[in-house]
Amino acid sequence: MFDTGALNQVKTCTDTIMNISQLEEDMLKQKAKLDWLNLGDGNNSYFHASIKERNKHIGLHTLFSLQGELLSNHEAIEQEILEFYKELVGTTTNKLIGIDSHCIRKGKTLSGEDALTLIKPVEDREIWNALENIGNNKAPRVDGFNAFFFKNACQVIKHDMVASVKEFFRTRMIHKALNYSLVTLIPKHAKARTVKDMRPISCCSTFYKVISKVLTKRLGKVISSIINENHPAFIPGRIIQDNIMMAQE
Repeated sequence: MFDTGALNQVKTCTDTIMNISQLEEDMLKQKAKLDWLNLGDGNNSYFHASIKERNKHIGLHTLFSLQGELLSNHEAIEQEILEFYKELVGTTTNKLIGIDSHCIRKGKTLSGEDALTLIKPVEDREIWNALENIGNNKAPRVDGFNAFFFKNACQVIKHDMVASVKEFFRTRMIHKALNYSLVTLIPKHAKARTVKDMRPISCCSTFYKVISKVLTKRLGKVISSIINENHPAFIPGRIIQDNIMMAQE
């Protein structure tokens, strides 16, 4: 005969065990945070053990080729990644529709005043505002100099930094060493197996980021005059999720 009382007792015991397990997990998480706050920044065994454990999870030790072959050799993994992006970037097609310049001229265009705003000489304040808008702890390029360094060393490097940025806008050329980026592959999901499952993220130089910020700031002031209001992702103060929420409603 089926005993509902015993079943309820089992459920009660199971819930109790799960609650105790959750409490223990929460306690260990808090302890780990305290350990990191106390020891994380020191040159000690805890710090090096944490880095070693982190590298186990973020390192790309194995990869499946697009043909399904398991690659564990560093050179083979490197070659697979290079070939994938060479094929991706170098792909051409004859089916792309050309841009009709006559059609573009019939649309919205910048006013003369806005056009002059875009091409006027870059000012020192613009450059330093761009630098200040970059997070101090943003991942640096291979040279290791992040925005925090440039901000704190401004008394020494300010003149050279400003002159270099202005030189780019004057000549429209950037030194190859400054245009060099470090590409990191981030798994799109927990079961990433092939290079297709990786999202590339570029770690650009702070100098490159400053130039991008200056351009973005200038474009942000005039883009609303040529972009339709139905494209909120390009309008200051609005985001593309606004359209998603409206569609759901």
